[in-house]
Amino acid sequence: MEIDRRKKNPHRAKLTIDMIHVLICVAIIVLAVFGFADPRENMKLFSAVFVLASALNFMNGILRLRQRNGRKKPIVSGIFLCILGIFLLGLAILSAVVFW
Repeated sequence: MEIDRRKKNPHRAKLTIDMIHVLICVAIIVLAVFGFADPRENMKLFSAVFVLASALNFMNGILRLRQRNGRKKPIVSGIFLCILGIFLLGLAILSAVVFW
């Protein structure tokens, strides 16, 4: 019996998504620490924090919408996360305009 290695492994996909979450969260924490350490010098970092938070919310919202399995609750939470991502992206643009 031959093993088909081309099939997608759902555990590998979940591990990849978890690693992306960890990397984005660590980046947000590092940028926030540097941003609050010297706010006048590092004002531009706040825009990057908002962009990363927006990307994280979009990613979570799209994952919820794709993994709904016919239920309505993940649809509502997925749409809410995407709307929150749009709001955070708007804050990123606003902070970029104000600080630059």
